[in-house]
Amino acid sequence: MSSAIIKAIQYAGLGMLRIKKYFPGPLIERIKSRSAFKDNVGGRWRSGGPVMGLISLSLGVLDSLIALSPYVGDSASMAVSGEPQAESQCYKGLPNTTQDQIKLIHRARHIMGGSYNLKNAVIAFLVPLPSIFFYLSFLNHHDSANSPSYWSWCYHHPLLLANALFFLNVNVLFWLIGLIQSSHWMIDPYWTVIPVMLVHFYATHPLAHYDWWRSRIVIFLTWVWSVRLTHNYFRRERWQWGAREDWRFTEMSHQYGKQWWWISFFAVYLSQQMFLIGLSLPLYGVHTVNKPLTMWDLVATVVCLCGIVIAYFADTQLYEFISRNNKLKGLGKPVVPVLDSGLWYYCRHPNYFGEQLWWWGLFVFAWSLGLGWTFIGALVNSMCLAYVSMLVEDRMLKQESRAEAFRVYQKTTSVWVPWFKSSPFGVKTKNA
Repeated sequence: MSSAIIKAIQYAGLGMLRIKKYFPGPLIERIKSRSAFKDNVGGRWRSGGPVMGLISLSLGVLDSLIALSPYVGDSASMAVSGEPQAESQCYKGLPNTTQDQIKLIHRARHIMGGSYNLKNAVIAFLVPLPSIFFYLSFLNHHDSANSPSYWSWCYHHPLLLANALFFLNVNVLFWLIGLIQSSHWMIDPYWTVIPVMLVHFYATHPLAHYDWWRSRIVIFLTWVWSVRLTHNYFRRERWQWGAREDWRFTEMSHQYGKQWWWISFFAVYLSQQMFLIGLSLPLYGVHTVNKPLTMWDLVATVVCLCGIVIAYFADTQLYEFISRNNKLKGLGKPVVPVLDSGLWYYCRHPNYFGEQLWWWGLFVFAWSLGLGWTFIGALVNSMCLAYVSMLVEDRMLKQESRAEAFRVYQKTTSVWVPWFKSSPFGVKTKNA
């Protein structure tokens, strides 16, 4: 009990520091002047004033309350022990003051340990409730005699309703939470969950019209895909909630500096709506046409399952490779510069290849129903993953310890589609 009280005092102190940061001057003067405040940490900028300060105060109080919970002990605090290796790369090229600020935040998260992890988990579970409650209310009252006019709109426009809920609950609410936390981490775990929510939304909407077996197959496959990708996300993040955001968002925040607070709304959230709603168009199409199963449904099922299996083994091999390198680094031994075994022997991005098989297989379900227009989501995603592949490879080439080996790997290994090694003149194939 005494150790819990000591921790509570420590966390309360961190909470007060946070409060002080948002209220550098007298509160009355801040309200009268209506001036904005700046929080330049890691290249991010936020404006707000007293309202944002009160929200920060609430977070500080929540930190202290969680510290008293008997379920948050030393073992839970160890879950956030150490800083993810990828985050340390974010310090490079930044001013010393900014580096110190970022390290201070990481150190505070390390001290708070399990409370920070638990707080983010609670936020993540609570944040979709507005959309869920609204939709359940719609299902229960849309056909009543005295139902408001907006229920009629929700009834006749299921796709627009899905977009509206996404915009308000994800784009706006997630964005505000990201500004408060100075990290847009939440979109990553929800990227793996939103398609599941969408497929159930389309299947339960009053206008849904579909073959029962096809719907159940698609829902089952979507759940398998989601569980696989969610497991991979949390395994990669060491089973932590919100320990770090996607490295691409971090780099963009450094690139845009003070403008990132509003650019992030479009770059992180609005773009994700176009991707996820577009990619999930086959889920919508499957629940608008009632035709019996055909051989094309079997083909689509096999392609989807192959994509999930390939992505699982590719991500598992990558995770084991990184874990082995971390152990070697801890022992002071040289690390292996490039993963060139397993599925990664046959192509440079087998995880992306598996993911593409999944989305294109899902499209086949809709195409077999005469809904060929739903291909647009899978096509745009393939183009975006091609660009992301370029970013990943450029990042590898910037690391001096890996650049030479990765250049050889590029010359001898296919990009996406698994294929046999090539051995151009003067290049010797290396296995790791």
